[in-house]
Order: sequence, then structure tokens, then C-alpha cells
Amino acid sequence: MVELFCAFYLWSSFVEGGIRNIVTTALVIMTLSAANYAAFIKPKVIFSSEGIEIANPLSDDFIAWGDIDDIDARWCMTITSGDRVINAYGAPAPGRHRARNVHETEMRGIAGGETGFIRPARSPKSDSGAAVHIATLWQAKCRDTVAVRSTSHSKAFTPLIIGVTSAIAAIVLNVIH
Repeated sequence: MVELFCAFYLWSSFVEGGIRNIVTTALVIMTLSAANYAAFIKPKVIFSSEGIEIANPLSDDFIAWGDIDDIDARWCMTITSGDRVINAYGAPAPGRHRARNVHETEMRGIAGGETGFIRPARSPKSDSGAAVHIATLWQAKCRDTVAVRSTSHSKAFTPLIIGVTSAIAAIVLNVIH
């Protein structure tokens, strides 16, 4: 929907005319598209026999199964590895009212906590709960597998740089006459 809005916004800029208007609109669209990509398209969780890859808006992480200390869900799926805690924005937990109606038949094969109960974030109906369950299955299956690549963390500022640069360029273009 954001990209459709941007397309109509650019089309209306061409109808209005004026090179400054068109360039400003293109720069604003670049800012909106970069934010849209970072917030809605880029976040993902990828499971493989080597480990888990988490792509967040401003970072990319790969954690080998043997390096994972804990897999949990509070506000989203959370991986603890050594002294690092990595939140997976691609697997958010549900709101507090959405996960109240979990039936016991949906819980087959999913272990409850120490008390025998699970939090709503670990519900198989939620993105975080499904991701935690899949991750624990993969981890149990592949814990002894030697990963070809090692655990890594890298910053991914490209969408932020594109968005901020185009926003600043749009402001400067319209301030200078």
C-alpha cells in the first residue's frame, strides 16, 4: 500500500508540473520507500541446517545452532548467544488480547514452561511462538552439525542512509530558492 501511495504521489507531481516539485516528490518517495523496506520487507527469520539468520531493519545476524544459549519469546522471538541478545523483528509476538484462546489440541508437541503453561508470545498462533517452535526443532535436529560459516553480526544502514540523505536533499532543495 505504501508503494502504491508513492506511485500515485509521483503521478500527481507530474500532473502538477515543475521540476522542483517532481524532484522533491521523488526524494520524499525515496525516503518513504526506504522506511517501508526497512520496517516491513527486510525483517525475516531464515532457518537452515547451519543456524538461524535474522534480518532486522538495521542489522543482519547469523547464529550457528551450537552457539545459541536460549530461544525465547517475549515481545518477539529472542535469541541469546553468549553475551548478545538478538530480537527478531520478523517474528513479533501478538497483542495481549489476541492469544487468549489457545486450545489444547494446538499445543501438541510444544512443551510448556516450568509451570506447564506458556506465555501468549509462545502460542503457536503467533509469529513469535511459531518461530520459537520451529527454531527449537531445528536446533534439536542440527545442534551437532558443524556450520560452514561462523556466527556473525553486521550493521545494515543502507535503508537508513538512503532515507535520511533523500529527506535532507528534499529539505535543502526547498529551502534554497
